[in-house]
Amino acid sequence: MRGLLFLLVVILFAACNASKPVWTASQMALYNQVRVYYEGQSAQPVQFYQDEQVQQIILIRHGEPILDKQCARSRKAMKQYIYDYDTARVLPFTKSPVLFSPEEIDTVYASPIVRASDTANKLFGSHFVIIEDSIFREFEREVFPLPLIHLRPKTWGILSRIPWIIGLQSRNIEGYSKAKRRAKSDALFLEQKANQNGRAALVAHGFLNRYLKKYLMKNGWQLSYDGGKDYLSVQVLSRAINR
Repeated sequence: MRGLLFLLVVILFAACNASKPVWTASQMALYNQVRVYYEGQSAQPVQFYQDEQVQQIILIRHGEPILDKQCARSRKAMKQYIYDYDTARVLPFTKSPVLFSPEEIDTVYASPIVRASDTANKLFGSHFVIIEDSIFREFEREVFPLPLIHLRPKTWGILSRIPWIIGLQSRNIEGYSKAKRRAKSDALFLEQKANQNGRAALVAHGFLNRYLKKYLMKNGWQLSYDGGKDYLSVQVLSRAINR
């Protein structure tokens, strides 16, 4: 187990230290202007920088599912928890984490998993077209085989991701390599939509959004707003357009 944990740390360290693209001086100046704008939005719902020279991709994590996430569970109960988590709606919220009009973004993309689709509809359902697509589903998972013990869901999640990352999963589960390829394809899809419309917005999941951000930054996007990793967190990636 210690060897698996060490391998996971090495993988995460390598991912976090991947090389970044080089921007021109004019692109960097424009990016800094956008970043300063977003820093001023930190205490408010995130609004969007208006400039024809800037493209934006907005990644939103789903709201908090209506579910007990603290109680320790057996492996069998954890399997039921995963099903319940994937079918749970989210707690109501009174304040949107983002603020934009249909003139700024006419279509919002979303994962079809209930917690993401419910979040998208609560945030945008009355004013925006919402397109749900399974390509934006969360990275799949199964429960690590540790019988006779009870753990909290977060601990089960960590222990279950480790063998999955090194390729030890059932045949009916999407492996880590396939999941990363899907995330790369998703990033290219959002990039294409931003090229067409200036902006693209997605309501999805924490693990997927993390990899989308990683691949977009490899493609030259910069993280201009980082709202963290909690439920309803928002991350905005911006890219200056060469004209």
